[in-house]
Formats: sequence, C-alpha cells, structure tokens
Amino acid sequence: MKKLNNENAYAILEAGKTYKFAGYSWTACEVDSKRQVAVIQSHGVTHGAWPGFKMEQFGNGDCYSKSIDGQDISGYDDRMQLLYDAIKDAEDKSVPYGKGLYLVSKEKAGFTEWSGPCSGNYWQALKAAAENTRSFRSFNKYAWLGTVNGSNYAWYVDSNGGVCNDYSQSYDFVVAPAFNLNLSKVEVAGDEIVIKENDHIDLSENRPNSDPYRSIWEYGLDITGGDGKTIHLGSDMLSQVLTAFYEDIGRRSVASYTKRQFTAEQYINVCRAVSGYMKSHSEIEYQILEGVLGTGLEKEETGL
Repeated sequence: MKKLNNENAYAILEAGKTYKFAGYSWTACEVDSKRQVAVIQSHGVTHGAWPGFKMEQFGNGDCYSKSIDGQDISGYDDRMQLLYDAIKDAEDKSVPYGKGLYLVSKEKAGFTEWSGPCSGNYWQALKAAAENTRSFRSFNKYAWLGTVNGSNYAWYVDSNGGVCNDYSQSYDFVVAPAFNLNLSKVEVAGDEIVIKENDHIDLSENRPNSDPYRSIWEYGLDITGGDGKTIHLGSDMLSQVLTAFYEDIGRRSVASYTKRQFTAEQYINVCRAVSGYMKSHSEIEYQILEGVLGTGLEKEETGL
C-alpha cells in the first residue's frame, strides 16, 4: 500500500465511484473535501427483516411505526457487527446525520413517485444491492431503506430501481448500510479504501523472537502482496477468515464420506469436533510437537 507523502493529507474519493472497503463494495455518495468527510453507501452487507422490525431497540420482532434512517444499526447481526468493528476507527462522528452503520431515507435515495425511477448516487448503490441479492443468500430482489410506511410496512429499492412500500417489515430483504467516513483516516489505493497503518497499533513486535509476542488475534495483521501493496486485517476481520477456514476444513472432512450438503454452521461444528479430538489426546499432540521442534522441547505448564 502506498503511503501518503503528507501526514496531514487525506484521501480523495470521487463521488459516484465504487470502491472496495473492508471486503465490501461501497459507492461514494457525498464527498466534502473541505471537512474531510465522505458518506459511502454499501452495495449490501447482509439480509433479513427490516432493522426497525428486528432490532431490540426498535420493534424487537414487532412492526415499528417510526422511521429509523440515520440511526445506528451496527448490531443488526454478527456480519454487520464484524464489519463495524473493522471500520469504526475511520468513522466521522461529527456528521449530524447518521451514526455507525445506518440506513438512508427514501428522500436520500432520490424518491419522486411510488415505484418510479429515482436518481443520485444512493439510489444507484441501493439498486445494485437489490440486483445482487443472491450474494447475500436472499432471493428477494429488494434493499431496505430507513423510512417507515404506516405501522406495518417500510420503504425499499427494488432491482428495477423503483422505490416502493408494499411489503411487510418482516420480509427478508438486503440490508445495505451507509457509513460516514473520515477521509483523514484512510488512504485510497486504486479502487480500494484502506485505513491508514499509523491508525493501527504498531505491529513491529509481532515477529519471531520478539518479547513480548503480540498475538494477531489481538492486534491484527499486515499482509503484503506480490505487488508490494500492504493491507491491514483487524482482529475481527481475521476472525471472519478463521470462520471461513473452519468451514472449509469441515466441508473437506464431510466430503470424504458423503456428497450430501450441510449448513455452514454444521461444517464448522465438524471442524471443532475434530479439533476437540486432538485436545482430548494431549499426549498425541505433544508427540507431534516434539517431532517438529525436536527432543529438546520441555513440557511444562504454561497456563494457556
């Protein structure tokens, strides 16, 4: 990752352009270079019922009669929470509209008439989210907005670009949040937004024979690709990678015995059970370690 020459310089985003950030696609909808802030709208992060229906601080499983646009929905589910934890250091909290990850209103989406075409960057990004619902394991080609309609419905953008309100808040649609980005906290490398390295904990001690050792699960990890660019993976993003790794191990274990398909959670549980076998046979594990590290390895209580 190329460093900015001036420590006080900030990233320049182009309004209307789509970027990758923390593994997701985002469109820069509003860019204020003077205040060093941009509003970026995701092309979808997860799916489910309208956040006003689902979340505890709103309807908590019942229909909610107030709009929730601009309100923090970062805790909607694990996927949303992991994303927010990964990017929260780059949030601009001085912006009056929008906290954490949030949904925009139908007005922000350029609403003019029911089911009619809209305009603007928010609408384009939300339309893209509705067009790509299968990526989020949702088969309804709609993306929620933060505006309520009556006591049972909420507004959404469909894959044709129309803004409508004729489905119950309990329906399964894409949840595509926006985020207020502090431009002084990030760099732009091509079409990717990256949080500046100096805004992360220094990982210089995270190397062999250093004292103390800094665990990547606590401090994250810098990865440099063949092109010389470096990206930082925070501990929460590493957890996502580890979960995918567990699922893959489980899939390969199951594939040895059957062609049946199972859920991701089931595959992960298989992996954990296999790992549990090794933990329950500590002597076997120690023999493996001794074979790799040599007979000079001394077994002792570590407190781990």
